[in-house]
Amino acid sequence: MNKFRIVALSLILLAIAVISASLPVHDAAPDLKLGDSATSSSVVIVDEPDYYMYDIHENNEATLTKYSGSSAKITVPAVIEVDKRYRVTAIGSMAFADNKTVKSIVLESSSIALENLAFANCQSLESITFKGMVEKIDQKAFAMCTNLKSISMLTDGTINIGLGAFSSCKSLETVKITGRIDTIEVGAFSDCSSLESIILPKNIREISDAAFSYCSSLKEFNVDKVEIIGNSAFKDCKKMEKFVIEGYVEVKSIGENAFYGCFTDARDPYIRIPVSTQEQLEKSALLKSPAKIHLVIPDGIMVVTESAFRNIGNLESVEFSDTVKSIMDHAFEGDFITSVKFPESLTYIGNCAFMDTDIRSLILPSKLEIIGTQAFANMRFLESVSIPQSVIQIGDAAFANAGNLREIYFMSTESLPMMPQITEYNEQAVFYNSGIRENQPAVKMIYLRDGLSDAGVLADQIPADVFKVDYVDNYCVTFDSNGGSVDAAFVFVDYGDKVSEPQTPQKGGYEFKGWYDGTKPYDFNERVEEDITLTAAWEKSSSSKLAPDYNVYYVAAIILVVALVALALFFYRRGSKKG
Repeated sequence: MNKFRIVALSLILLAIAVISASLPVHDAAPDLKLGDSATSSSVVIVDEPDYYMYDIHENNEATLTKYSGSSAKITVPAVIEVDKRYRVTAIGSMAFADNKTVKSIVLESSSIALENLAFANCQSLESITFKGMVEKIDQKAFAMCTNLKSISMLTDGTINIGLGAFSSCKSLETVKITGRIDTIEVGAFSDCSSLESIILPKNIREISDAAFSYCSSLKEFNVDKVEIIGNSAFKDCKKMEKFVIEGYVEVKSIGENAFYGCFTDARDPYIRIPVSTQEQLEKSALLKSPAKIHLVIPDGIMVVTESAFRNIGNLESVEFSDTVKSIMDHAFEGDFITSVKFPESLTYIGNCAFMDTDIRSLILPSKLEIIGTQAFANMRFLESVSIPQSVIQIGDAAFANAGNLREIYFMSTESLPMMPQITEYNEQAVFYNSGIRENQPAVKMIYLRDGLSDAGVLADQIPADVFKVDYVDNYCVTFDSNGGSVDAAFVFVDYGDKVSEPQTPQKGGYEFKGWYDGTKPYDFNERVEEDITLTAAWEKSSSSKLAPDYNVYYVAAIILVVALVALALFFYRRGSKKG
């Protein structure tokens, strides 16, 4: 044999070695036979090359306590037959732990409990299929199943996701759990570094300490209600783009550093969270995060206290539950709020409550009575204000220094609210120094209802020669841009006429989804028969999807084998020619 053929043979042997190293190591099957038992209540069922040990219970139920074998795919039946039929209702503690061969498991039981460490460290396991429901997921049931890619299950009743249940499942990409969950326990999904998508039941009582810590690929999290979020619960979820707790039920407790290191690698991240105090946001590390906060003042809160959420740099928008009646002095002063949704229950807004914020459009609620001194002063982006006829008093300089202000609509039909008692325009004037920014439209409008008896009092409350007064007696369509830009906030139309759809508004980081009348999209073919408010609906823009990760080791092994075989063929042919 010449040297070229020797080289070719060596390369083929090396390729075989690479393939062998890539294959899983098979466990040796134990020397067990049908009927062997560790105790009188245990039985072994043999299905070559696999061995299953079950504990038999008096209620005609069985628990799979140990699997040994070398199969890549196995099915655990719903029923086993020994002396009679037994329903398989549980996978026992460590039943599959440390298995190195099984890649796919099907559980056929209609309801199954997964005990401690049931599948822990099954490093070849890629998929598990539940034909029925899951009634229990105990501690570390799937911990360190490093090749498990997805989980989908339906719970049987209300369950907890046990301590570390899916911890360090580093290939886990998607989780879908339907049914009911009470608690996601400590570290349940910790260090699932590939987890991108998780769908959970909408109402969860508690997300415990470190439950999703180091889920560095997780992009979205959405539930309807959570009462408790533990310490470091979402620590280092760096790619989180959108975290949403729907509704108005308060998150009663948020642990230390719950969001520490979260959102840092996401583009324009966003969080909606119902809380009643700034301390909760601060403790959770949200105030130091890059996420824009949509704050929800939850059900049961009647008064937003003085300076409650003052000077929060990443507070983008505020929404109030219908129980809120008063917003006290300085409550949101100095925040970067661009939009606010007031409740119809609101009657009082205190001094400087929204001073120095970035709100563009103010549609004040229909029961509001008092607007305090400088309540909306120094709002550099404010373009429009609608003041309902319920307002009886407006404090000094309430809307002062709003340079971009260009539309004001008083809805009062008989008399204007009480305003500062001044005899000439000065710093106390309600609209002092407003609407006078350069490069703005020359004509600014104040709309008053026809027949108003005391319109003359406005002369000392607005800058001279800036606003034009227009008396209207038809219906008003109010366009609430909800933090975006809009050409005209108020359009007046006669009874039975249609209103034209305005140009599409713009809002950085959001996609416009249409104009809504309450909860339904507005049809611009409808005829206007009353005053209406149309609100811009926005959806957070999503960043482009990242390409999926691949197992570089397997890919490298394949490339190496192909290269070795090609070289072997080359040298073999050279050897043949020499021969």
